[in-house]
Amino acid sequence: MAIVAPMLTRQRILAAKAETTDGTAISLSASDAAFNIYDATMTPDWDVVPRPGQSSSDPLPAVSGGRRMNTGFSTFAHGKGSTGPPAWGLFLQACGFSLSTATYSLETGGTAYTSLSMALFEDGRKRTCTGCVGSFSAEFIAGQPCRINWNFVGCYADGSTTALITPTYPTVIPPRFATANAFQIASTSYRVASVTLSINNELKLREDQTTSGYRSGVVVHRDVRWTVDPESATAKDFYNDMRDHTEADITLVLGGVTYNKVTFNSPKCQIVSAAPSDRDGLLTDTLEFQANRNAAAGDDALTIVFA
Repeated sequence: MAIVAPMLTRQRILAAKAETTDGTAISLSASDAAFNIYDATMTPDWDVVPRPGQSSSDPLPAVSGGRRMNTGFSTFAHGKGSTGPPAWGLFLQACGFSLSTATYSLETGGTAYTSLSMALFEDGRKRTCTGCVGSFSAEFIAGQPCRINWNFVGCYADGSTTALITPTYPTVIPPRFATANAFQIASTSYRVASVTLSINNELKLREDQTTSGYRSGVVVHRDVRWTVDPESATAKDFYNDMRDHTEADITLVLGGVTYNKVTFNSPKCQIVSAAPSDRDGLLTDTLEFQANRNAAAGDDALTIVFA
């Protein structure tokens, strides 16, 4: 009797590549999977139109409607190890950032965005989505590498039976959030246990009756937020800053080695929520900052620089 071999969740590989034409699938190979990816999932999200029966409670076959695909995964933040941005910077471009040399800057407008074709290879099968755009949240914990959690939406494409590909993975060690002056508000360093940076992109799939029901994704809005928990001090009253609508620069530097250093900067941040907290007996302030535009034209609430 034949024995069906199990499929292992450990044997998953995610590939992604920028599309030449948004929503049009592009061929993916091992060179498009040169990322260290963690906990990757690719989940269909379809509308299902029911068809009730007339003479019985038993339904008629339902009809699938718009066919979406949700893709989630994590990466650790790190540099390329040489000049230029790392391969995982591609995901930033599909989250509404433009790239100039090794600096990622925000963009507004559908024509500016990069969309991705993505495939998840799962121990013998391949699942695919196109026209993907995304959002992310970065978690900085004192003494640990930065984990970035990504969420992409795209259009469902048919899968296939395909062997695992064999990428060449990056070997750069992710830097720890543990360097001098690693986190500053208004050019002043603060001791924090954790920092969260969320881009909060609002993602929209463009309806299209000629395909799966959708053409491709677009970022229609964003709301960049920082959440931090500095130790409280009599020398600084963040509650007065919230009262006075004070804006301040936030800079977070991850790592200090050339070609493995990442700097996150929001030049004008405003406290929108503040509350006292207890961190194992230490008084702290849990603060949420809204990243505002700097220049009148905007698109400068956040930059990410690799150096």
